[in-house]
Amino acid sequence: MNRTILFACASSLALVGCSSDPLAPRPSHTLTRSINPPSPSAPVPSRFREGTDAPTPSDVIDNPATPDDYVRLALYRSPELERAYQQWVAMGERVTQAGVLPDPRLSVGFFANEVETRVGAQQARIGLTQQLPWTGKRRAAQDVASAEARAAWVRYTAIERSITRRVITTLSTLHELDGTIDITRESLSLLASFEDSIRARYRVGTGSHPDLVRVQVELGMLDDQLASLESSRVPLVAQLNALLDRPHDTPVAPIDDLPIPALDATLEELIARASNTNPSLIALGERVRAEQSRTEIARYASKPELGIGIETILTNDAINPNTPESGDDPLILSFNLNLPIWRDKYDAQVRESIANRLTLAHEHDALRNDLSARIARAHFDYTDAKRRAGLYEHTLIPKATESIQSILASFRTGSGGFTDLLDAQRTLLEFERSALRAQSAQGIALAQIHELIGISDASANHNDSEPTNTETHP
Repeated sequence: MNRTILFACASSLALVGCSSDPLAPRPSHTLTRSINPPSPSAPVPSRFREGTDAPTPSDVIDNPATPDDYVRLALYRSPELERAYQQWVAMGERVTQAGVLPDPRLSVGFFANEVETRVGAQQARIGLTQQLPWTGKRRAAQDVASAEARAAWVRYTAIERSITRRVITTLSTLHELDGTIDITRESLSLLASFEDSIRARYRVGTGSHPDLVRVQVELGMLDDQLASLESSRVPLVAQLNALLDRPHDTPVAPIDDLPIPALDATLEELIARASNTNPSLIALGERVRAEQSRTEIARYASKPELGIGIETILTNDAINPNTPESGDDPLILSFNLNLPIWRDKYDAQVRESIANRLTLAHEHDALRNDLSARIARAHFDYTDAKRRAGLYEHTLIPKATESIQSILASFRTGSGGFTDLLDAQRTLLEFERSALRAQSAQGIALAQIHELIGISDASANHNDSEPTNTETHP
């Protein structure tokens, strides 16, 4: 019967265009430094995947001790990063959808009054139609989805780098605070020894009461500073714990050492690298490519598209069983074309897409200029902080230490004044605090440079090798 042929055609049309896409991502969270989307062949389990209790990867440290440990833990536990990852997964699933033909349409019609023919009474009509968009239009739609998926992945890497910078910045500030607390405690201990010495002199009549009062006032001021410094550690710890996605009051031990990687690249080298590796620039480049493909789709909209169909009429046997072709179902092959007659609409779609692409292209150029300025500022902050840290560490602090030792020796022999000793102690304290501030500023500036040029590793330097996408400019 012809209806068997119809059902076979229906099955074939339903399978047209169905194919697996190797670019389609799998729903799993992964930590990577690559700008390009990873291969889905070896996913890392996601902590947030529904219905599973994924184990913690062995390289994630439960009790972080180094900056790399903190960064790794923050990246693994970050809900913000997981959200961006799942957005990339969702965008990647559109790639397969964009390359598939429209669904075929099945139509069924019944005759209210049977039509009697020579070969039998006609009861119903069954038809199947399939629209066939231009191959180039389907390919352009898939290109749009692919570009948007790549842009979503680059946004994921941008968040990864932002989290890294925020963790390093918080750790640098916390390290500066802990160092300042230690220095203040040492100064308190030193002033306490001064007080004991002056009190002993005062008892035997060789010391003055104003000196005793002065050192007690200085001790009170340092006590107040120490209390304020210790209290200010609480919000910093809460800020770090928020980045680690754990309770705000989770204890954070002081970090003994916060190494600052060397930055040997020149400003021009950093700007040149960032133009090819900055995630925001790359994402804009992918959006420009998507708009280029949308322009192509808009141009195809003005072309007629072919549709094919097959139809049969269900026919009963003829009244006379000896009638030739009795009960045969006629088979009808049909073709159709849409008529894109509203030319103004299609031309407007093309112009709109071109305008959107030019908007993104200019946004790309503006962002590149802003990126150069931000890198220049961060590079200045780094070099200036490095200069100041070296000045305090190698020149000013040794000189201040030598001065206070000399004045202290004179004070103990009775030839030096206590006011000079206090001034020297304040100067040393300020130099040591300034050195810590310079070191912290240096680490913060370097973390910002790494974010701007696309480095996500806490201890990476500018020579680290990363896969990059160099075609970022429209």
